[in-house]
Amino acid sequence: MQLLAAAIRCALHLEAKLLDKPDPIFVSIADAAIALGLSVWQIKQELRGGKLRARKAGRRTVLEYSSVLELAKSLPKAEYAAPTRRRRTLSGAIA
Repeated sequence: MQLLAAAIRCALHLEAKLLDKPDPIFVSIADAAIALGLSVWQIKQELRGGKLRARKAGRRTVLEYSSVLELAKSLPKAEYAAPTRRRRTLSGAIA
């Protein structure tokens, strides 16, 4: 149920972007995880590592939206090597 609510909030955020509404100041940990394609555990690890800035709103922890964007920009680009072709020997084994 929480994942569905987070997905709805994320969709509403994207809709706000399309309608030129201002960026949010804070986002929840779950929303940041969905937006970055990471798990909540990974977001908390980044928070502990100092790569994200957070505030407390009562009992709830919210992340500064600007720090989420900075983390997204700091992630390294993925590099993939071209697949190598495997040769089969006469016995059928792969060499």
